[in-house]
Amino acid sequence: MTTMPVRRPYLLALLVFLLVCCGLRAEQVAKLPAPSNYVNDFAHVLSPQVTDQTNALCLQLQQQAHAQLFVVTIKTPEDEPIEQFANDLFQKWGIGDKATKRGILLLLVTQDHRGRIEVGLGLEGVVTDSMSGRIGRGLRP
Repeated sequence: MTTMPVRRPYLLALLVFLLVCCGLRAEQVAKLPAPSNYVNDFAHVLSPQVTDQTNALCLQLQQQAHAQLFVVTIKTPEDEPIEQFANDLFQKWGIGDKATKRGILLLLVTQDHRGRIEVGLGLEGVVTDSMSGRIGRGLRP
């Protein structure tokens, strides 16, 4: 007796749906240009003085602590969860040295008054979840 494989078209449909959704999420981050410096004010809310001072501090951090800090402002991540947007951006830009993974992304969403801190594996012992939470609460208006 031969058995015929059970066809499950819904599995194929689910796979296609997941691929499309993942592709749409990546498109949000893909719309952003490559970083121009440590501070990337896509929401246009930072003054030139604040941008220059923060860039200088981030450069000093990289030179002295061998860690990268990028600050990004956006108006909205649209329909994408902020956690996914921040993670995708962190990966796309390759924040932190590949060998040491010492990178931090501070993402500020102006329309929703939200923020997210992504920390590379090399700094997780230094910048803990608790510390990230305190920093995030301090940034709220």
